[in-house]
Amino acid sequence: MSNAGDSRVKAQLMQAGMVREGDPEGPDADFLPNFIEQIFHHWITPLRPDVECQDVTRALVVFNSDNGVDVRVNVEAEFTAIVGEQAEIAPAENSFVGQIVDLYPEGVDPDLAWTGFCTAQGGRVAICDLRRNRDKVLGLLGRADSFHRSALLSLEQGMLEPAVEHLCTAAELGVMTLIQLDGWNDKKDHKNRRKWLDAEVTYGSTPASFATAFQALMDDRNAARYGEAELVTDAAGATVLADEVRRLIDYAKSRRG
Repeated sequence: MSNAGDSRVKAQLMQAGMVREGDPEGPDADFLPNFIEQIFHHWITPLRPDVECQDVTRALVVFNSDNGVDVRVNVEAEFTAIVGEQAEIAPAENSFVGQIVDLYPEGVDPDLAWTGFCTAQGGRVAICDLRRNRDKVLGLLGRADSFHRSALLSLEQGMLEPAVEHLCTAAELGVMTLIQLDGWNDKKDHKNRRKWLDAEVTYGSTPASFATAFQALMDDRNAARYGEAELVTDAAGATVLADEVRRLIDYAKSRRG
């Protein structure tokens, strides 16, 4: 197929991170201005009609737990920059854009998602962290590790049924972590968690092997717990699933950051 007239467009997405204007190692040159344009289009202009767009040098949009949006502009939006090789703390607006190595908004709950931009010396910096519940999921990850360890101990002792059930619990806790970071409400329903993971595999970057392992463990859960049927998973299969669940938990940890 010829490239002429090709209408396909490569999407560039950012869930958490920072982009500096003019950075040769950054994304396409039009990413940052488009990013900022969308902030104005979706939130600043509709929610702060009192603000003139050309007068905004920095802005912060915080997505509250009640689905409300808090829009802060100029002096209301405070950022702290980490600057240079010595990692000095400085106001972003007084720092050269190319020397800013990290940027943090002030006064934002770590369990909330946010996005924004700041004008520095020589250019702008766009940042976002659209992960939610980053503090809240620590408990889930800790329990996932514990259940996974319990499953391995059960396998070592030849206790297959407890091993399968605890692997299932560990996997579900990993999936719940990903769901909560995404800010989605699973309504505490196992089926909803399966559907979310399937969609994440289809439309996101989550490995398909996670959904396959989760499905197998959920299908065997009642057999493992209540003996309602014969287990499909044998000892060798449980060992393979244990490795996959470990990868799922570690993936959830990396998504949390």
